[in-house]
Amino acid sequence: MTPPAHVAAKKKLFQDSVLLAKSILGTPTLNKLRGEVIKSHSKIITKFVDTYDSTFGKQAMENIFRFADEDDNGQLDAAELKKLLTNGLGFVWLDEKKVDDLVSRFDVDNNKMISFEEFSDQFPKVLRTNLIKLAKANGDDLGFLS
Repeated sequence: MTPPAHVAAKKKLFQDSVLLAKSILGTPTLNKLRGEVIKSHSKIITKFVDTYDSTFGKQAMENIFRFADEDDNGQLDAAELKKLLTNGLGFVWLDEKKVDDLVSRFDVDNNKMISFEEFSDQFPKVLRTNLIKLAKANGDDLGFLS
């Protein structure tokens, strides 16, 4: 029996193509290929984030920091950091506890606020890790992990 239309799972854009490739190549070969693509994509993300110490990277971090600093006080509080990470960058898996943990890691002087210097020291690490997670989530949403 087919479930009602409102209950059926939404079809993913590349799902049929991936399932066809799986039937032609076999699951082990497709998984090996998929692993190589994921590895290459992760390297690209890492190389991109590693530009943080360049002139371009420093300017980008300043712009991101200013964008997140909604009250324009020159520092980020936990709410501003969470909004940047979840709404601004799409890292929706970062719940309140994880953001609090990040604030603690960023906030070297323990004043519950994150200065630009503290931000620029920790943000590239958080960005790298979570961009890779976002890429995986997007790949799944598109059907590449079917």
